[in-house]
Amino acid sequence: GYSARRVYLHDWTRKADVWSFGAVLFCLCFSQVPYEEEQDLHELAARIVRGPHVPIPVRPARSPELMELVATALAQRAGDRPDVGHLLAFPAMQAAVYRRKRAEEEDEADGPARP
Repeated sequence: GYSARRVYLHDWTRKADVWSFGAVLFCLCFSQVPYEEEQDLHELAARIVRGPHVPIPVRPARSPELMELVATALAQRAGDRPDVGHLLAFPAMQAAVYRRKRAEEEDEADGPARP
């Protein structure tokens, strides 16, 4: 369930990876998979190919920046998805990278872990 429609059409680019990233991010945000109601793999593939787009839940509430990132990464048409460079420039991604770097710097400042 984490593959873009192009994968099912056997015509994929890195934009399919962006869709897959969006699907994983969707799972992390909402504790469910996109198109969760589809039980049959062939039906799931058909739904991804024909649409409609992945419905984004309103609960639990997430930041508008994060929702923009999820929705853009899960765009049905590959041409509507950002490339990886643009994906990393999204405010939600920049904030996550900043927090990660900050945590690493704090860990380094604390010195090596003791047994």
